[in-house]
Amino acid sequence: MMQLLADVHLGNVGLLDHTGTQLAGYDPTFFGAHSLRSGFVTEAGRQGVAARDAMAVSGHKSLAVFSGKFQAGAVMKNPAEALLDQ
Repeated sequence: MMQLLADVHLGNVGLLDHTGTQLAGYDPTFFGAHSLRSGFVTEAGRQGVAARDAMAVSGHKSLAVFSGKFQAGAVMKNPAEALLDQ
């Protein structure tokens, strides 16, 4: 999946997102390129991908913007998160 995203020109992400959601049976007007990038960054955080590597694929230039989504994903996999349930 990461290689696929790396090969996709960022200008086409919206078209791919629109087409993919339509093929999956969802209303594409509820989804956009931002949803795809945000989901990618969150999943990268969950899987422990290095931030710089994920940023190279997602095209984010700002670590501040990227980090909010990345950290949200990372905390889902963090063992310390279970302490919040106690």
